[in-house]
Amino acid sequence: MQQSTIRYIADLHLYDPAVAKWHKSPNERLTHLIANWNNMVSPDDITFILGDVGINCKITWETIKALHGHKILVVGNHDNIEFWPKSALDLFDGIHQYILSNDTLLIHKPKDRFNYDNYTWVLHGHLHTYGGEVLAGDHDDYIKDNNRFNCAADMINLCPQTIQGLMYHKSVYVDTYKDKPKTSKEDV
Repeated sequence: MQQSTIRYIADLHLYDPAVAKWHKSPNERLTHLIANWNNMVSPDDITFILGDVGINCKITWETIKALHGHKILVVGNHDNIEFWPKSALDLFDGIHQYILSNDTLLIHKPKDRFNYDNYTWVLHGHLHTYGGEVLAGDHDDYIKDNNRFNCAADMINLCPQTIQGLMYHKSVYVDTYKDKPKTSKEDV
């Protein structure tokens, strides 16, 4: 029997027109996200989605159903689960406001954080990029927080990642941006 791999991703924003605000081609993003997910994730794998699944519509739920593996949701600020149909809720093997297990904290918004020093790992989403003046402070915090990993789909090549994969993506980000202040949308 094959052992399950645990993966993480956030901010899928399936079929959300707002994606056009931060991605040049929302349709291409969606196509890559689905292909990357199904190429990487096996039917036995477990993927934690750390918020912001997509708009509440039939095609979103059909897409979630078509994505490989077991899915556990940590609710994001755009996930109005009280309005989702029961059939959509049933697509997830669990739905949580946050998860704290084995010194690992899974949350959606990093500003909802507890004291990061109390955890071995802090995994979150919500920040699709660190561009713009508003996020400059969080960019600096992200660089300094060695145990914190941003799972936003756009930060991890639109593909669910293992902890090791998140470490790699963060190291690439840090190497690229550690000495460069984030002050404009072009800094994405």
